[in-house]
Amino acid sequence: MNNYVLMLAAAVLIAAAPAYYAFQAQAGEKPAAAAAGEAESRDHDHSHDEPVEGAEPADAPAAE
Repeated sequence: MNNYVLMLAAAVLIAAAPAYYAFQAQAGEKPAAAAAGEAESRDHDHSHDEPVEGAEPADAPAAE
């Protein structure tokens, strides 16, 4: 009985390994993609963008 439990545990670990490595690889890619998005946003000149409806301009005085 003990051998069957150990074999079952080993089979579960072996079956789960590809999913584990896929999730780890995907998690490792997110910071690089986020950094690229921030750099792209930083390089973009927002002065010619269309204003958002209902939004106040950046140089407007703060409402109290």
